[in-house]
Formats: sequence, structure tokens, C-alpha cells
Amino acid sequence: MIADRGSATAPSAAALRQARRRLGSAPLSVLFDQVKGAVAAEDAAESWWKAMRTVAWDSTGVLVTDSEANRSYCGRASGRNGICGFPMIRLSALVECGTRALVDAVLGPWTQAEESQCTVLCRALRPGMLLLADRGSKGFALARSAAATGAPLLWRMSADLQPPVLHALPDGTYLSMSTGTNERDRLRRWTRHRRTAPPQITGVAIRVIEATVTVRAADGTTTNTSLRLFTTLLDHHRHPAVELAELYHRRWQAETAYFGLKVTLRGPDRVLRSHHTDDALQELFGLLVVYQSARRIAVDAAVHAGFNPSQISLTVTIRTAGTP
Repeated sequence: MIADRGSATAPSAAALRQARRRLGSAPLSVLFDQVKGAVAAEDAAESWWKAMRTVAWDSTGVLVTDSEANRSYCGRASGRNGICGFPMIRLSALVECGTRALVDAVLGPWTQAEESQCTVLCRALRPGMLLLADRGSKGFALARSAAATGAPLLWRMSADLQPPVLHALPDGTYLSMSTGTNERDRLRRWTRHRRTAPPQITGVAIRVIEATVTVRAADGTTTNTSLRLFTTLLDHHRHPAVELAELYHRRWQAETAYFGLKVTLRGPDRVLRSHHTDDALQELFGLLVVYQSARRIAVDAAVHAGFNPSQISLTVTIRTAGTP
């Protein structure tokens, strides 16, 4: 009996797994390289500040199946409640504020430090970008690498890190230096007396902003949080401290992007199902491609309709794009 060549037979799950393994993660990585990048128009709300494109980076963990291969590659995260039940891939992304598009992303084992991945992300920074970051971005080496790209920085500092005051400014901010620990101690000792010329220090010139943020909950209660920010924008006239403190909240756009990727697309409380690490990386690159494509579609639709791109839901975009 001759089979009908016009009929189609659905491949088995085993056949699909074998086909995916033959393909590998490399083609999906290349595809993501083709779609990644900033997408905001020059008049897009929340994407610009004083002619600078605002971007933010952050790191997150993506759960993968608890297999020997994944454990060997990823390692295990540990915290206050003990060791995590699943291995995790570390994902660090540079996100465009406003559109929440992925300018660039880096994947690796959870044991790879956030600082290491963000150092790689410096390849995507440009002089016209203003980079926002939280306290996870720490260390002089990372600040130096980011500042060397020509992109201005606006980062939150750890509460226990008090840079030496080199010059107080009229708006309550002060000039200092981002340096290594030994150099910072030398500067701090010099500021106590200032009887000699300041020591010759290699570092990044910064301006420190201390602010108090008040958050009002739905029940009317308020909570005050102290922020210590540093920026490489040193001119307090051109870049007022109040505006920079208000601008910092855009950093949460990175968290919103991760929510869209890990919850809206992948599904809440789900892990990447692949038992082989390269297959898991392939899955994650596939999610990045779909996410970025959806953000591009949302921005194009917003521009055409005259909306703010941040008002267009990722869920609505995915459902609309998948509708015949």
C-alpha cells in the first residue's frame, strides 16, 4: 500500500528532541543577535532624558531541569533558605527603558558572577546612553569598564559604602572618585586634613547624590527609603540631583522585562524542560527571540497609533501576533 504523499504525520516527541539536539543553541543565538537592539524613536516617552537614551541592566536566574548535565554546568544557588531545588542559568540583560526591548543579553552558568556578565554587556553601551543600575553592580572594575564606553552612569550604591567627599556642591551633592579599596582609603585619609596636594589616584570621577524616597501604599501608609546614587554626570546645573533621583526609578524596567520573559512567556513557576544544557540554552535563546520580536511589534504598533510603547501589554502583543 502506497502512502498518500499529501498527508502529514506529526513527529513524535523523541524525533523532535533529536532534531533540536542536532540543531543546537548556536542558530538561536545568531537569530537573537539579529533581532536584539534598541528600538525607541527619538520622541518615545520614558526612553530618553536630556537627549540620552536611558537603559538599565540587571541579572536574574532561570530555572532548568534538575539533571546531572545541568547541575554540572550551572551549579546551584544558595540563600537564606538553603540550596535551591533546581539549577539555574544566569541571564544578564541590557534593557531599553520605556520600550523594555533587549539591547543585549548574556547567558552563562549561575556560578558566573553578575559583574562578569555585565562587563561583557559593556560591548553594547554607547556614548549616547545613560546606564541605570542597582546595588548589584558594584566594584571599581565594572564602573571603569562601563564608563570607558562613554556612556554616563547613574548607579545606586550600597548603604555601607561612603565615598570620600572631595568637593561639596551647592545642591547638596558632592564630587568623589570611584576607585579600588586602597585608593579610596588614601583619599579618605587625605580629606581629614587636606594639608598636602591630593594623592594621585586612578579612578572614575563621580558625583554622589543622597536622597530620601517616600512610597505611599494603597492603605495610605508611607515608607521612607534612603538612596545613595552616584553618577558620572558631574555638572549639577545641567543635570539636577532631583531629576536624577526621580529618573532612577526607570531601572525597574529591567525587572518588568524579566517578568515578561519568565512569567508571561515561559509561564509562572515553570522550569526549562531540557535535560541537556545546550538544549536548555536553546530554549532560553528561543524565548529571548520571541520576547524581543514581540517588543518590536509593540513599538511599531505604538508609533503607528500614537501611543506610549510602555502602555502596550506583552500578553496582548503575543496573542495578537499569534492570531491568524
